[in-house]
Amino acid sequence: MVSIFQALADFFKKLFSKKQSSGTEGAEEELRLSEIEDFLKGSTKNARASLDSLVAKKFSEIKHILRQLGSLLGKLDSADVETENARLGKIVETSRRHSSHQLSSLVEKLVPPNLQDLEAVRLYCLESEAFLNKEIPAIGKNLVYTSIVLKEDMKSIGSLVEELQKNFSDLNREFAKNKQVFLGSFIKSRSEKIAENTWKISLIKNSLNSTASEAASLEKIILDSKTGLEKLRNSPEAKELLALEEKKSSLLAEKKAVEQEIFEKTTSVEKPMRKLANIASKQKTALSREHLDFLQDFLHNPVIALKRDPKGEYFKALLKELDSQFSAGNLELKEKDFEKKQALLQELLEFDFFENFFWKSNNIEIELQKVEKELRHSDFSKRLFEEEKSVREKQSLLDEMKKSLSAQKNEISELESKNLEILRGIQAAFSDSFPGRKISAG
Repeated sequence: MVSIFQALADFFKKLFSKKQSSGTEGAEEELRLSEIEDFLKGSTKNARASLDSLVAKKFSEIKHILRQLGSLLGKLDSADVETENARLGKIVETSRRHSSHQLSSLVEKLVPPNLQDLEAVRLYCLESEAFLNKEIPAIGKNLVYTSIVLKEDMKSIGSLVEELQKNFSDLNREFAKNKQVFLGSFIKSRSEKIAENTWKISLIKNSLNSTASEAASLEKIILDSKTGLEKLRNSPEAKELLALEEKKSSLLAEKKAVEQEIFEKTTSVEKPMRKLANIASKQKTALSREHLDFLQDFLHNPVIALKRDPKGEYFKALLKELDSQFSAGNLELKEKDFEKKQALLQELLEFDFFENFFWKSNNIEIELQKVEKELRHSDFSKRLFEEEKSVREKQSLLDEMKKSLSAQKNEISELESKNLEILRGIQAAFSDSFPGRKISAG
């Protein structure tokens, strides 16, 4: 027990060292932590002796009552239920069996603990009184029915149960009057919780210190890496790489512009082309299988189809077929629309697809592939990518470490708050048991 009280000293110092003594507190008699154990032993000696004597006497009575109950229940099991009313006899017999079983179970659960452990005795008495107060009303119906025929037996059992309740009530009342006797046990149990929390705090602090050290080292590494990365980004090689990337972006924009131009130019005849495809499906055109395949490709994606037709020969063959279908009246158009379509067809027939689309697009593609090859095979680009990736990964790891540190600090704070709460409970219990006295951190 000495170690428990000694262990409390540091905690009380933490709890009360920040508090300034007021005039009211000065009126109380302070007791140093080192004096608590001897004080409790001395101040509770007589009360403990009185309780030990009472407990020994009451437990002797409780054991005797339980033996008597066991004997009566044995007789109850073998008792004959005699009544002129068969139906009533059946009810009483059923109730007798149930009563005997329930009371036997109750007696088994009331077996007393070792007298040497006064705290265990106190808990036993509290729980037993509560148990009886709950269980007896619950089995009351069976007891009443059984007493209709076995009145004397049930009366004896009832008297013994009342004596049990009275003994538990008497003991609990004395325990409440002498609560200071149990203060040592209370302090011990709460101190064990403090010790458990303190052990957890110690483990977490060790982990926190280790993580904090690793995080500080990693933070320095990241700072050095970022400095190196910044130098790389400002190097001549980086400027060359940037120029290549800008050239690639420019070529992609140029490629998109060329494709957009040809897309807008050719999709103006998309609707007539779909009508042509419908006519061709009915075999009313002179188009070859190759031309019909190209027509389907064109309707799916004009740009890709025209890239496969460098000089626009297939496309122009379709335009001529369109013109023929217009002239034959197979494609109905209003007069003003007819003239517009005729002019559009003529413009597309005269358009140099090879020069204005395929050649341009092809040259851009060649140049783009050249730039992309340089980028892919650039050792500096690979090195820069790896450096950036490394910094990102280290930063991500550092962020996780900081989250862990924050969580550990919160856990420590919560455990310390719980310990302080327990310590305040100990102080309150002590002051309640010994009015006019308080525990000091001395």
